[in-house]
Amino acid sequence: RRRICFPCRRAWSPASSKPLPLTIQLYKRIPTMPSQYLRPDIAELWRGTDPLAQAQTLTGEIYREVATRRTLRVILDDKPYFLKLHMGVGWAEIFKNLVTLRLPVVGARNEYQACRYLDEQGIAAPTVAAFAESGINPAARVSFVLCDALEDHESLEDLSLDWNANPPQPQDVRALTLAVADFARRLHGAGVIHRDFYSSSEPGCLREWPEGCC
Repeated sequence: RRRICFPCRRAWSPASSKPLPLTIQLYKRIPTMPSQYLRPDIAELWRGTDPLAQAQTLTGEIYREVATRRTLRVILDDKPYFLKLHMGVGWAEIFKNLVTLRLPVVGARNEYQACRYLDEQGIAAPTVAAFAESGINPAARVSFVLCDALEDHESLEDLSLDWNANPPQPQDVRALTLAVADFARRLHGAGVIHRDFYSSSEPGCLREWPEGCC
């Protein structure tokens, strides 16, 4: 079993005292990432405006909302998107993470980077349509990421809600389990760790599920 040894961020194996370098060290890419990205269609739609201001005025169906961030489904130019808006986590949240030896998530940049990076690696991920952030103070940073909606997908949690009453065929469960395991292998093999790797975060393709694919 391999673990991540902080703060050097190198893989360590209990069987050996020598640190093993990660295949890919995503954190080295962080300084090169811009503070704003607009896909051509969104750039044209928001031409001459402030993307952050535009994102904060969008309304739609709210999927998750807490004090400092909101996730909602929005419609732009008759196309569905998912917007995640961060309004600043505050110093208390930052210090809480640092005390527990975790890097604090202070905005939408992590998701933006991860989606773009996974796409480069050929691993399925939401397609980023727009991203922007502002503010030097990490505790008060405002940011958002806008992704194309996965209309033909459903989370594994929702997909399995009625399995007690209507259990699927064993071969379907096996195919789904193997698909999740393969995705996790490729995700971690690319050097990416998902802090919330739950069934509610894993989308399955409903179009391909009847054919035994996911």
